[in-house]
Amino acid sequence: MLYVGLEGKEGVENRISALKECGILTPGAPFYSYYAPLSLIDSGDVRRLVHNLRRIMREAGMPVKLIILDTLARAMAGGDENSGQDMSTALATIDEIRRHHRTAVAIIHHPGKDSTKGARGHSSLRAAVDTEIEVTRSHPTGISTARVTKQRDLPARPPMPFSLDVVELSTNRRGDPITTCTVRHENISMAAKPPKQGRKAVYDPEKLLDMLPMRSLADWREAATEVIGIGRTQFYDLKTSLEASRLIQVNPSTGEVSRVSSSGNPETSGNDISG
Repeated sequence: MLYVGLEGKEGVENRISALKECGILTPGAPFYSYYAPLSLIDSGDVRRLVHNLRRIMREAGMPVKLIILDTLARAMAGGDENSGQDMSTALATIDEIRRHHRTAVAIIHHPGKDSTKGARGHSSLRAAVDTEIEVTRSHPTGISTARVTKQRDLPARPPMPFSLDVVELSTNRRGDPITTCTVRHENISMAAKPPKQGRKAVYDPEKLLDMLPMRSLADWREAATEVIGIGRTQFYDLKTSLEASRLIQVNPSTGEVSRVSSSGNPETSGNDISG
């Protein structure tokens, strides 16, 4: 496993030390960390990462099966996570690394200001991931719960509750303890309940428009369902409204759905998200 730590190197090293001290990370375990700056939209940074990845595989004598990027925001330095173009570039880079080296890539990411709306950033991110795991914490109990909120091909696992054990590593120059945490798995009965559903969701037509162009109406509907959770009826209601307002156009020959620009012409560039 290769852990790409782009935030808080000292804290990461403390947690690794705690894992070793507690016997969770055993001597000789194929665990490697990488702290060099990384931007997935910078070809030079990506080449350095791949170079080190190959070196690690040679040293370990085995393939790297998992790469963890912590966090996506720091791994997009110089880019905008709300930009469809920048996010698409980052995702394409991850896909290339994943396919070429036959490794899984896990991304640590944060929710937006409204956590009920999921991860922040461009909607193409959630459309691209195979598995999404949301970690929430119950402040009254101190129990955190990891819950699968999207699973493309496999059955979703039950919620995974856990707590944190404090580990004292040493003391600093002032004599104060240096501490970190390790994970303690809890009984599934301790898992926090998922948030209650509120009133019926109101979907923003702009989010649908941001997905265009699409190869077909079916692709557009599938992507909208997967990314923003919109139902079939709500999708077609909004689609009819957008057509009536002349904001979208369906090519009668190819079936491609395009967003109509302010000049009245269909836009041929945009976020090509296939469901």
